[in-house]
Amino acid sequence: MYLEIILTNIQLTSIQILARIFLGDMANLAKFLIFKSAFVSLLVFLPFEYVQMMMSCLLPMMIFNRSREVYKNYKAKSIGKLNPTSLAIQQIQFTGRLITALFSDEAKGFLLPMGINVFFQTIVSIQYLAYGGDKDESSDKKTE
Repeated sequence: MYLEIILTNIQLTSIQILARIFLGDMANLAKFLIFKSAFVSLLVFLPFEYVQMMMSCLLPMMIFNRSREVYKNYKAKSIGKLNPTSLAIQQIQFTGRLITALFSDEAKGFLLPMGINVFFQTIVSIQYLAYGGDKDESSDKKTE
């Protein structure tokens, strides 16, 4: 589970670097790389209990962000341009992490965050099915 945190950070960092290069945001790229390198280095040297505590401190922010996303989808009766393949991969990923946390003694501290992720991802998946998949909002406006 500890290695997964580091690998996930490396994946997210790669995506963020590519996005900054694509958008031409080179001025902030150096700052971002310094901060992210320090953060990942800190994760490597911190005891595992502190990493779990940091994740627990992020729970209110995670709940706020995901519930706002679900509410926005509900009000719009659409989830926008979300790709069904990405949605399915995320659902499998979050469910797999929850199952890993359930069966791993050292990962019991991650049960709550993983459970929250699965809960909100399931709601977004249900919204995708209920609202008829990804809709191009501009084409909806043209037909009205």
